Amino acid sequence: MLFLAVLAWLGVMTAIEGAAEYRAERLAVSAFDARMPKPADAAPYNPAARERLLGQAAGSVAVLGFVVYALRRRRAPEPRPKRAAAVRSTATTRWTNGTSRRRRTSGAVAAERLAAVVWTDHVARQEKEVA
Repeated sequence: MLFLAVLAWLGVMTAIEGAAEYRAERLAVSAFDARMPKPADAAPYNPAARERLLGQAAGSVAVLGFVVYALRRRRAPEPRPKRAAAVRSTATTRWTNGTSRRRRTSGAVAAERLAAVVWTDHVARQEKEVA
């Protein structure tokens, strides 16, 4: 998403610079035309500058359209049901029956007890949110 936003920003900035360049060219041409007589068949402005400006504007609109499409296509997060009661029962049996595959040292036992206390507190807070 950030890439698309930066790309859109660069397109807008390029279009603004192109418009400023186009205006400067028009002013330079008009200043030159004021000083010099021009032949009857000469064009009053540079058509390539106009085409370039239109191309940049079309590119900017295309990039902005793509960004809007990409942002709209993004899915909204789906709500997930809270399963606090089921989690509490499985957490209690997991920590009380002692079915750990690692070596039972005092540090591991203390870590499991601390994790059980923290998890129980977390589940209790979630139950309060539901109630």
